[in-house]
Amino acid sequence: MIKSMAQTALTEGVSVLPSILPLPPLIFLILKHLKAKSPSLPPGPYPWPLIGNVHQIGKQRHIAMIDFARSYVPLFSLRLGTQTLVVGSSAAAAREILNSYDHILCARCVPRVIPCRITGLNGFAVGWSPECDDRWKYLRTMCRTQLFSGKAIESQACLREKKLMEVVMFLSSMEDLVTFEDEKALAMMGEIFKTILEVTSTPNLSDYYPILRGLDLQRLQKRSIISFVKFCSILKPIIKERRERKGGHATSQQDFLDTLISDGFTDDQINILLVV
Repeated sequence: MIKSMAQTALTEGVSVLPSILPLPPLIFLILKHLKAKSPSLPPGPYPWPLIGNVHQIGKQRHIAMIDFARSYVPLFSLRLGTQTLVVGSSAAAAREILNSYDHILCARCVPRVIPCRITGLNGFAVGWSPECDDRWKYLRTMCRTQLFSGKAIESQACLREKKLMEVVMFLSSMEDLVTFEDEKALAMMGEIFKTILEVTSTPNLSDYYPILRGLDLQRLQKRSIISFVKFCSILKPIIKERRERKGGHATSQQDFLDTLISDGFTDDQINILLVV
C-alpha cells in the first residue's frame, strides 16, 4: 500500500513537472523588470510588465505612432518587450536630434527579418546599415553621384526616350512588347517585394525579445530569406551578362549596376545593395 502511494505520488510529480518548469524563468523576468531602475525617459503610455507597450502597437504601427504623437509632444518613450524606444514626435525634436546628437544616435536598429542582417551583409546596405561608418559613407556617396545626380539622370536620357518610343509603338500596334519570360519574372518580382513588405511590417517577437531571436517563432526570417534567394535568382543572369559585357566590348554608357561591377562588388553585395 505504501509502495503504491509512493508510486502514485511520483507519477503525479512527474506529470506536473513540465507545467512548472517555465515558472522560474518567468518569475525571474518579472522580478528583473520590477527591480530595474529605468533611466530618465520622456513620458509615454504605461508599459505592462514583460510585454511593455506591444499590445498597444498592433500590426499598424504607423497609425499607433501617430496616435501617440498626438498625446506626447515633442518626445515620448515606449517599451517594446525588453527594448526601449524614444520617438521624436515633432519636426523641431527631429531636427534637434539630427543636428545635435547625430553622432550618438546614428546607429540603426536593424530588424531581424531584413535579408542583409540574416546573410551577414548588412554592412553593404544603405538603408539598413547598423553603423554610419566609412563604408556606409562610401555607399551613400556612390548612390548620390551615380544614381541620383543630375549627370546620372541625364546620361539615361537616351534610355528613357527608347522606352517611351516602345510604349508609343505598343499603343499604336497593340502588340505585346514583353515576352512570357519577362512577364513571369515581373510577376515573381512583385510577389517577392510584397512578401518582404509583409514580413518587415509584421511585429516580430525576435525584435522585442532578443533572447528569442534564434527561434524564429513566427517564421518571418525564413520567409524573408526565401524571398531574398528568389530575388537573387532573378538578378543572377542579368549580373552575369553585365560582367561578360564588361570583359568584352565595353560601352560608353554605364548605369548603376555597371558602376558597381566596375568597383569590384560581388554578386551578393550587389543583391543586398539593390534590394535594401
